[in-house]
Amino acid sequence: MTSARVLFLRRSSYLSTMTRLPALLVRCLALATFWVAQSAWTVLGAQPITIKRPSGPMQGVISLPVTITAPILAQPVYAGVRTAVTVKVANAKDGTTLLVKPIAQPSVPCGFVVAEPAVVSRATVQGVTSVTLAGMFPHVVGTSPAKCSFKAEVTVTSRDGTTETNVVNSSNITLAASSVYVVANTTDWLAKFAFANTAARGDCTGSSNGPNGIFRVGLVTTEIGQNNVDLTFKIRSGPSGTHCTWVSQPLLLPEGVKLTAVEVGVQNSGPCNASSNGPTAGFVASSNPVMSLGSVVGANPLGAGLAVQGINPITVQLDCNATLSNDRFSTFVIKSLTFVGPPQLSGFP
Repeated sequence: MTSARVLFLRRSSYLSTMTRLPALLVRCLALATFWVAQSAWTVLGAQPITIKRPSGPMQGVISLPVTITAPILAQPVYAGVRTAVTVKVANAKDGTTLLVKPIAQPSVPCGFVVAEPAVVSRATVQGVTSVTLAGMFPHVVGTSPAKCSFKAEVTVTSRDGTTETNVVNSSNITLAASSVYVVANTTDWLAKFAFANTAARGDCTGSSNGPNGIFRVGLVTTEIGQNNVDLTFKIRSGPSGTHCTWVSQPLLLPEGVKLTAVEVGVQNSGPCNASSNGPTAGFVASSNPVMSLGSVVGANPLGAGLAVQGINPITVQLDCNATLSNDRFSTFVIKSLTFVGPPQLSGFP
C-alpha cells in the first residue's frame, strides 16, 4: 500500500471520529445526569418515581342521577286500538331491574289502560334500559282528537345502589282523529244481525189478510219496485191483537270501532206502538270472554283487561190492540248505523 493511500485512510478515520464526537458527548452527559439523580434519590431515602395507569375507578367521582324520559308512544295512536308506550331510563346500576307499574286513572276518561299482566320489569345493561307496556287509550265522546294521559310508577336502582321510585305522568297525549263510517242501507247487515222472531201473537211473518187488504208483515227487506229497503219490521192489527218481538244476535266490532248512533223511524196508527233498545245498543267490555246482557258473545280478541266494543242484542217489539180488521199498523225501521274507528279499515262496514 502506497504512503499516499495510507495517509488518505488515516485522514478519513480522523474525520469520521470528529463527526461522531458530539453525539458521544451527549450520551455521556445523559448517563452522568441519570447517575447523579439516582444517587441523590438514594441519599435522600426516596424511591425512583414510577407512573402507573389507574387499576380501578377513580375515587370521589359523583355518579350521574338516574334520568327517566317522557313516555314514548308508537305512532299514530287511535282510540280503542292496541298500542305501546315505552319508558326509558339512563344512569341506572348495571344488573339491576327496572320496574314499571301503571297507575289506574278511573277519573280520567282517556287514561292509558294496560293488558294483563300490569307490571313489567327489565334488566339494566350499561346503565340504560327500557320497558314497553302494551295497552290502549279508550274511546271518549266525540270523534275529534282527544287529550289522553299515561301514568306509571317507575322503580330503578341508581349507580350508587340507592333504589328510587318516581311517578311518570304525561297528561297531554293527543290521539289521531278517527274516521266516521255509516251503514246507509241497513239491509246489508241482515246476516250480521240475524234477527229471530222470539215472540208472536197474530201475524208476525208473511202477510196479514183482512177486510182492509193484504199487507206484508214481519221483517221486510224488499218492497215491490225496489231492490232493497232498510231493515223494516211491520205488523197489522186484528181481532185477537198482534204482538211480535224480534231479537238480533250480539256482535263484536273490529278493533278500534265503536257504534255511535242508530237512526230509527217509527210509524204507528190507532192502538199500535213500537219500541226498541236500538239507539242504545252499543256496549264496551274488557272481560274474557266478552259478556253481553248476561250471555257470552265470544273470546276477547284483545285479551283480558283491554276493552272491546260491540252491539248488544237489539230488541224490536211491535204491539197492536185487538181491532175488528187489519186497518191499524205499527212499523219500525232501522235507517242507519254510524260508527267511528281508525281510517281505511279493510272490509268494514
